[in-house]
Amino acid sequence: MPRKNKKLPRHLLVIRTSAMGDVAMLPHALRALKEAYPEVKRDRCDQSLFHPFFAGLDVDFWISKRRRTGVRGCSGCCVWPARRGGGESTPWPTCTGCCVRRWSSASTCGGFRLHGMPAARIDKGRIEKWFRLGCTNPAASPLKHTVVRYCDVLRRLGFVFDDPQPAAKPVRPNPFGEKKGVWIGFAPFSAQAGKTYPEDLAAGLVAGLSARYDRVFIHSGGGGEAAFAERMEREHPNVTALWGRVRFAGELDLIANLDCVVSMDSLAMHMASLVATPVVSVWGATHPALGFLGYGSGAASSAITAVCAFRRRPFSTVWRSACRSVGRRKPAVEAGGFDCLVPKDNDTMETRIFLFLTLGALLAGCRNSATAPKRVRLNVEMSVSAGNRAALLENLLLLAEASRAEPGCIGYEIYENSRDSSRILIFETWRDAASLEAHQQTEHFRLRAPRNRELSETSVLSRFEF
Repeated sequence: MPRKNKKLPRHLLVIRTSAMGDVAMLPHALRALKEAYPEVKRDRCDQSLFHPFFAGLDVDFWISKRRRTGVRGCSGCCVWPARRGGGESTPWPTCTGCCVRRWSSASTCGGFRLHGMPAARIDKGRIEKWFRLGCTNPAASPLKHTVVRYCDVLRRLGFVFDDPQPAAKPVRPNPFGEKKGVWIGFAPFSAQAGKTYPEDLAAGLVAGLSARYDRVFIHSGGGGEAAFAERMEREHPNVTALWGRVRFAGELDLIANLDCVVSMDSLAMHMASLVATPVVSVWGATHPALGFLGYGSGAASSAITAVCAFRRRPFSTVWRSACRSVGRRKPAVEAGGFDCLVPKDNDTMETRIFLFLTLGALLAGCRNSATAPKRVRLNVEMSVSAGNRAALLENLLLLAEASRAEPGCIGYEIYENSRDSSRILIFETWRDAASLEAHQQTEHFRLRAPRNRELSETSVLSRFEF
């Protein structure tokens, strides 16, 4: 698109010094700008760590040798570009948002204007997001995506262009050599407690993913995160801890070659969006409808609010806020706590069911993304009288033991409700519909299934394919 308005900036300086996930959403907006205005020069004032995000966008980086923070940092950030070059090469920068604090963004843009350079900053929509707190309506329309908000910053400077299309699948080298089978990435960590999956449950998910897929890669940082990933690597032969094995660019190359990424609301989700890899995202203190979902997530990806099964859901627009119970404005746990990813009262049965249901959803998302044959999940809820309870449990255990020995059986679990002894839950997972049909023709099924119906008062069956 030719630049009809001669007053449009010829040289943009884009500043987004925030969380890495926020920075990873910026390339989508710059890609759309490049397609509409290829003649406009684009610069980034940021760390060299983020260079891989902007590959192919013709973005130059200005790297300061000193750490710039606080008021002095904001002032220096404004003066520094004005001192670089002169004449036709003098930058005409634009600010898309600086730091996390609102005063930093406003003061930095004001400093640019004092030096005669037009500037604009991002409108994060804090007020409309605040009004969504406590909203449990699943049909509510999502708020404006953060990527679109970045585009709006550029539009306020006079540029006219459409919202960016989802990223196309690139061809990138695989740092782990030839790929065989289905490869899954798993990123259970975040820099904030409210967006980090509990370690004990994460270990169960790693075991479930490694049992069903050829290779599982754990994305993590150093310290305790790296220790967890290395422990999983020792326990499961097809699990690989990435920390220390690949650099940042290599990790992005690997994600481009994965079949699916399982991630919290964190950097890995947005990295996968940059290379068009399907994502199954699990949400804790934040929420996908507030504009944080990986850009371009469509039918091949899915978002899971992991707390719905326990009458809780995320009630925070930012990670600092504690999770809250439905219908209450006060925190569900002590001030500053995060209970949205932890089953209620640490109940053993609920913890196991929570893990089982979450793993099932993750496997469904990963398997759909990998275009593998559909598996079958049966969930059965039974009620039984006190007099028949022992006989029913005995019959169920015998049926489960025989069923697990079948080649098409992936899982057969029986749970007793610790609060209501009359309720029994059964979760069956079968390799495909043919395996389930073969199971229903076996001698032990024909013997035990009618007996179960006789002993139980009610039985509700739900069937899912994934």
